[in-house]
Amino acid sequence: MIELTTDFECGNGKAIERLGNSRFRFEVEADMQTGYGSYFCFDLINDGAATEVTVEVWEDSKFGEPTSFGRVFPTTIWIRPEGFHRYRPLRGQLPEATDGHITLRVPVEANQRLRVAETYVALYIEVAAFLTEMSDERADRCEAFSMGTTVEGRDVVGLKAGTPGKPKVMCVAGQHPHEHGGVWAAAGIADFVSSRLATAERLREQVEVYVVPIVNPDGNVAGNSAFNAEGLDMYRAFGDDPDSAEPEAHESRLFWS
Repeated sequence: MIELTTDFECGNGKAIERLGNSRFRFEVEADMQTGYGSYFCFDLINDGAATEVTVEVWEDSKFGEPTSFGRVFPTTIWIRPEGFHRYRPLRGQLPEATDGHITLRVPVEANQRLRVAETYVALYIEVAAFLTEMSDERADRCEAFSMGTTVEGRDVVGLKAGTPGKPKVMCVAGQHPHEHGGVWAAAGIADFVSSRLATAERLREQVEVYVVPIVNPDGNVAGNSAFNAEGLDMYRAFGDDPDSAEPEAHESRLFWS
């Protein structure tokens, strides 16, 4: 028997329907009608023999008219077996949007749980563990920290390295939860600035670097595309004037201070 679920960190989907033994349909959970209606992340759980599963991924029907779903396809779809260390492309297809949906054909091995996503997903729990691990292993060069807690009580975690009192450099990503590429880039920057590379050593002598890969943990965990737990788009709620009052979004205020 095959099951399809989005009930996990970064999972995104609703109105899941079983259309056959190995065929499903569901809708993405879009935050906005325009620009943020394509992200999906779901798991296929197979407790039987190897098979191919067909999945129809539909745009969010709550808007009542077409979203921007079709504009991002064709694009690479990413898969990761449970316990595997990285994603890889779903081979043999670049699905195109047709009448508000795409259709995926996903090979699933026997007794396997397979994650399928529209992007190379960066889980909050994994990124936080990565920063903690680096801080523990490189205690002489860096330190993990928290900017504070989110509306739902999660730490906004980061890594700092360099010389106190020197000019501060801040690197932040993950305001829009589904833009995981920026999260991976920020995590890579944290890895670099705390490394023993000669350029990183010189950099730490000249500046103090603060890296926050996921500034919107609640949105990341919920599988949102644009919003935090308050229903705010942090990018738009951050404010343009550095001399203005605090920004609207809770996590943006933490970063501001």
